[in-house]
Amino acid sequence: MTISKSLPYSSTIKFGPKLHPAPSDIEGLPTKEDIESYPVMFTWEELKKIIKIGDLALLKRPKQLQKIYDEWSLKMKADFGGSTESYLLNKRVFFVDKSSPKPDESFDRSTPESRFCIIANDWPYSTPRSVTHFLIWTPLPLVSKSQMTPEIEQDGVTGFTGVEGDEKGGIRGKEGDVRWEMGMFVNDRWNPDDCETIWFLNPPRLQSVKLLPHYHVFARRKSQPTVD
Repeated sequence: MTISKSLPYSSTIKFGPKLHPAPSDIEGLPTKEDIESYPVMFTWEELKKIIKIGDLALLKRPKQLQKIYDEWSLKMKADFGGSTESYLLNKRVFFVDKSSPKPDESFDRSTPESRFCIIANDWPYSTPRSVTHFLIWTPLPLVSKSQMTPEIEQDGVTGFTGVEGDEKGGIRGKEGDVRWEMGMFVNDRWNPDDCETIWFLNPPRLQSVKLLPHYHVFARRKSQPTVD
């Protein structure tokens, strides 16, 4: 498949919080038609099950899209100093405040807008058509050294918002806990009365962009039929 020169998929997303759009001069990004040309790999219920059991390695792009992404990524790295982080910081992700974090400072529910950037994933994982894949980027650690546990090291951090009848996941813990802070940040931006979300931070072993903290949100409107 040849990637179209039409409006990038991520620029068609009008749902959710304020998003930082893809600059128009980034070449090779897939369109909505490109993304929807691939068969859906997971239903919404299957995605929730994956999050509940914590097997985040199952979440992925269709093989052909992954191949196209890998080829595109090599070119972007070559154009921006050899790293994905350099491409992102110079072209795709914008922070008003880029200052280094203070000792043991980490991301939380009250992190100001100057310290995070939310985008629709230009190269989303496979989800139902009614689901959008967002990314939350920040220059702050999502998990500080003092907050890191063997569980987070192995399994990452996961949760749900707005999911009816959820018996595991949701916004667990208490204020100050990593899971609570990340979950409430999502809850504050995707209205739980209107939206269901699945969110997750990959464990270090699964992170493809290790030097720029980010976590993932799969979101869908409750009023929108689940289209697989």
